[in-house]
Amino acid sequence: MGEADTVIAAIIGAVLGIKLGLVAIYIAALIALLAFVIIKKTNYELPFIPFLSLGLFITYIFKEFLLKLIGVYFG
Repeated sequence: MGEADTVIAAIIGAVLGIKLGLVAIYIAALIALLAFVIIKKTNYELPFIPFLSLGLFITYIFKEFLLKLIGVYFG
């Protein structure tokens, strides 16, 4: 993660709150991991910001379900 990624992560936390912000970052990391596995180039760098925005979008759409899921496992 670079400097801009930390700023975007902070904005995600401000928009969603701490719990859902961490979930959004986790979802973004999973999606990025899949993308890196598909590409498999050794010296190719993908920016993380598109994955963060996708994680934010997915978490924002499914926030009620994710809050219930968090409550079941960590409540």
